Amino acid sequence: MDFIDYRYWVALDKWTVREAALLLDTKNPHLHPNFDYRSKARQPEYETARQIAVVIKRTNWGRRYGICKWEVKEDPIYICDAVRRAGFRLPQSLIRELARLESRDELRATPRFSKEDESKSAATKERHAMLKLIIGLAMGGYRMDPDAPRNLHAKEMRIDLERAGVSLDDATIKKYLDEARRLRRSILDSAQSD
Repeated sequence: MDFIDYRYWVALDKWTVREAALLLDTKNPHLHPNFDYRSKARQPEYETARQIAVVIKRTNWGRRYGICKWEVKEDPIYICDAVRRAGFRLPQSLIRELARLESRDELRATPRFSKEDESKSAATKERHAMLKLIIGLAMGGYRMDPDAPRNLHAKEMRIDLERAGVSLDDATIKKYLDEARRLRRSILDSAQSD
């Protein structure tokens, strides 16, 4: 196992598939220049990293998280969540850094890791309550399908908000609806795994 500064890696907004596969296999990407997950050559020391790369490449980001793959496919948090859901164990030092990131950046929508990995602050709990309210109202009042690949209700909601004297643009409404959909999916997935 290599020394890896996970604090540095988690602070980055993007990981390549190669970097992610090595990091999640507890290998420092800077120390393994010969690893190529597309290589047909047999490299036993990189078998787990290659399997992780396959999971990353074959994850259906839109179906799993309800948003376009271009928005999340290189995001460390979503990569870690997809790999964890595929049955791989995340390195404990990486989990600690992800938890630190989550506590620093509570406005960011993050997938759930596990009950023992996750410690929610009061602000996160309040945000989740707000998102649950948003998804409930969107599904009940606007008949929004939370599993549909596109959200078609932002404009209608904006118009209703303007009638109530509140202004929000379509992009902001869509952002919160998408975040609420991801939270709902995470809760449902967590309930199914219990």
